[in-house]
Amino acid sequence: MDFLSGIFKPLADAWASVEDALVGTPQLAGIGLILLIGAAFALLVLGIAALVRLAAVVVLGAPPVTYQWATQVALAAGATDDEIVGTLIAVAPVPGVTRAVSAAPELAIALGYDVDEALDPGSTPRSRDD
Repeated sequence: MDFLSGIFKPLADAWASVEDALVGTPQLAGIGLILLIGAAFALLVLGIAALVRLAAVVVLGAPPVTYQWATQVALAAGATDDEIVGTLIAVAPVPGVTRAVSAAPELAIALGYDVDEALDPGSTPRSRDD
């Protein structure tokens, strides 16, 4: 998952700062390491929980506003667009292809894609990043 690199790189940088500050005090350095590992685990759990929540929204066939909410929570937790779409693909066999296909446009809208423009035969679909 891409959000892992987003979590662990800042933690590695933070650890380097802690290590430099605590030279000669290995007990404090050990406590700092434990705190950093705890923070990484908490962020990882938040990201996974957000994707699981999104999967539940798809399985339940929730209203569009719920897709918006679950997608924003997942993005805020560090998930990428690809990971969010991957969640839809992974969960598709559970509710069935029909529900997954009906969820796809709702998820696309929640990710900022212009679905109407994407369905126009003469246009090139743009993402929210364009």
